[in-house]
Order: sequence, then C-alpha cells, then structure tokens
Amino acid sequence: VTCAIEAGAGIINLPDTVGYAVPSQISEMFRNLISRVPGARDVIFSCHCHDDLGLSVANSLAAVEAGARQVECTINGIGERAGNAALEEIVMALKVRKPYFGVETAIRTEEFTKQ
Repeated sequence: VTCAIEAGAGIINLPDTVGYAVPSQISEMFRNLISRVPGARDVIFSCHCHDDLGLSVANSLAAVEAGARQVECTINGIGERAGNAALEEIVMALKVRKPYFGVETAIRTEEFTKQ
C-alpha cells in the first residue's frame, strides 16, 4: 500500500473478493492501514465486498465506519457468485444513519422509486 501511495495512487481498494470476511475483520483492516501507512490520509480508501456469506453490505458499512470513503457496489447486489454489496442498501443506510456514520452521498434517493 505504501508503494502504491508513493507511486501516486489516489485510491486504494481493499477487496473481500471471495466474500469470506466478517465486519470486525474489515473494520480492523481499514483502521490499521489508515492509521499506520504513511500518506494514508492523502488517498481515498475503497472497499469491494462480495456476498457469499450474506455480509457484503455489513462489511461495506464497517469499512465506511473505519474510514473508507468509496464503496464499490452494484444495483440490487448483482454480481459474481452470491453477488456484491447492494448500492441501494448502502446508500439508504448511510442516509438514514447519517449521524452515526458521519458521511453522506450525493445520490438522490427519491430517484430509486422512479420507473
């Protein structure tokens, strides 16, 4: 990660590609890297979680809570195997629990219900 930042990376993605992690592991991974890696405060940390254990949304929210500022997700969680984190669930959790997470998106949630 340090080498990537030194080489000019602007985004560091930490994926749970096989959907095996649990929220506490994701949170610990992000917190450790953000607090220990030189230059970590100068980049955006991103997560990419799969839903093989049904935890992709919980893991993505744990990453946000720990400092991630980008979540790779898909509409309705569509993706390989069991899928990815569902965009609409992530967005609504961040909106409804804004005081808890302390972040917001520019997504207009009223557009979710339009046909």
